[in-house]
Amino acid sequence: MKDVLFITSGGINKPSSRQRVFQYLPFLAMADIRFSVTELRENKIVNLFTLLIIIILMPLHKLIFFQKIYKRKVFLHKIAKLLHKKVIFDLDDAVFVENNSNTASSHKDDLDFVLNLADTVIVGNEYLKNYCSQYTNKIIMIPTLLDEEYYQPSKLNEEAVLFGWIGTSLNQKNFLPIINEIIDLLERKKQKLILISDKNKLPQNKQIKFIKWQLNQNKHYFSLFSIGLMPLENNDWNKGKCSFKLLEYLFMGKPAIASSIGMNREVLNEFKNGYLAESLSDFPRLMMKMIENEKTLLKNANMSIKSLYEKYGLHHQHHIFLDAITQLLRDK
Repeated sequence: MKDVLFITSGGINKPSSRQRVFQYLPFLAMADIRFSVTELRENKIVNLFTLLIIIILMPLHKLIFFQKIYKRKVFLHKIAKLLHKKVIFDLDDAVFVENNSNTASSHKDDLDFVLNLADTVIVGNEYLKNYCSQYTNKIIMIPTLLDEEYYQPSKLNEEAVLFGWIGTSLNQKNFLPIINEIIDLLERKKQKLILISDKNKLPQNKQIKFIKWQLNQNKHYFSLFSIGLMPLENNDWNKGKCSFKLLEYLFMGKPAIASSIGMNREVLNEFKNGYLAESLSDFPRLMMKMIENEKTLLKNANMSIKSLYEKYGLHHQHHIFLDAITQLLRDK
């Protein structure tokens, strides 16, 4: 019998699955923890076969780890408990709020049920912890960690531009209220914004350069710009974000402008590697400030990387994840 069955909401190309599960697997192997991984997407046709495989695999593992699997999948959690398996549920988004592109309130009951059922709930920040604490006190907070051996500052490419953004196209909507003002600033100051994503949903403009994201090129992309942007609309969904994009910028030695929402505020207030925007309308002004103070900001960003590694580095903090698993495996 193996130790852990990981059921992920996506493959290694999905940021949340990659950062919340896949990057820990080598450490589990080194600790002689035997595991299996299966991916359960929202594709109904694929899921019928995958669900059968999962149900077959469950009795062959001591612990079941659900990475954000809950919508219409409560029965899997129930099966795990009927089989007397230990259950971990991992959450890194505010899926409990109604959001027109992510989750509906009709699934909130599913979420609340699995929170109450799990032996351990792992969350990515305090906002998520506060919500989950209504249903369980068995909560461990593990921020989304980054591999400090992978994310190392690199020299800028000869064709590098000043501003950059990396993320899924779903999150480009946060630019829309201010995109005209940003384009105007870029044109006046002869600067460009590089947009790295699965697709471009922003207006076509010569000041915005789009590059299609690929996992094997992820590290290279950070050599293409000097300053990272992370605009977020001020809503409950964005308050649950775990600042992965912001931490990527900072780990790579990039100062950043980030909306002062949720964990972003905590990170930039501690490490002082850029500017917090109290509203989206602040971004053009702060981008102008970045243009004027670029060299000083780049120097300061590299000075705090060691402290970043100690708090958010995978090799410094992976033991918390391993401890959560080994503790449940030891419990009878």
